Amino acid sequence: TFEAYQKSEKIFYSNLGMDCKNLFLQLGGVYVKVGQFLSNLFHILPEYFIDNFKDLQDRIPPHSFEEIRQRFNQELSADIFEVFSEIEKDPLASASTAQVHTAIYKERKVAVKVLYPGIEDVIEEDLKTLHFVMKRINRYLYSFDYKSIHKEIGKIVRREMDLSKEAESIQKMEVLFYDEPEIIVPKVETAISSKGVLVTDFVEGVKISETESVQNKSQPKSRAVELLVRAYVLMIFRYKFFHADPHPGNILYTPEGRLCLIDFGAVGEFPESLRSSLRKTVICAMSRDYYGVVEGMEEMGFFSKH
Repeated sequence: TFEAYQKSEKIFYSNLGMDCKNLFLQLGGVYVKVGQFLSNLFHILPEYFIDNFKDLQDRIPPHSFEEIRQRFNQELSADIFEVFSEIEKDPLASASTAQVHTAIYKERKVAVKVLYPGIEDVIEEDLKTLHFVMKRINRYLYSFDYKSIHKEIGKIVRREMDLSKEAESIQKMEVLFYDEPEIIVPKVETAISSKGVLVTDFVEGVKISETESVQNKSQPKSRAVELLVRAYVLMIFRYKFFHADPHPGNILYTPEGRLCLIDFGAVGEFPESLRSSLRKTVICAMSRDYYGVVEGMEEMGFFSKH
């Protein structure tokens, strides 16, 4: 029966997704980015397959502090213990290409993000292997536009290999939100930042998903969510420049009631044509013009050509 087919299909893609997630975690590097990228392709890949990738960011094992110290020294020609009066050897967070440690710099708490030693070469080799694997998957298992996806993954990952670009994005966003005191970004310490090291002020706060107003479903309004919506409306419709990785770990709500965006490794710019289509989609949704919504979403590329 059709119901039995749907059930078997769900089990197949769910198991395949879990196996892929475990493989990505084991391989590390660009493969974790692949999983995170795939988790957003809900309009192309089966839901039961990509659901497994949603917690990838929180499952990445850290590298040793000695590796971090080695890369820091290589970047700044200075020992990490001489630059900071204190530094926490256990990482605050670890990602596929870098990890973050807290430290004290000039009597202030800062966040120190450092690329792993040799990660650039690892990423390039991983991208070559990934192209081979995606090509075979497209041919024998599941048909998809693997060339476009591989190109986009390469673009995203290579950008994250240059932390000076992330620093520029943070500083640009700081200027854009200058007149919005309730929406902030960490201040960059340019004197001790480089292509492989990024040092910013440490901002105290909780993940937006952990705020009381978000967790308490009975509350009609959430100030944190209101600020987040305002931030993205401004970024998309006014600034045309936006934070492109808005998972809860990158959006903090401070004790003072301010919204803080962190981790600008992935950013995007909205061309006028895309903004026009998005505006059309929102207006049509508000007026219950569902055909207009579909047209707007189609113009933005939400629907697969296959």
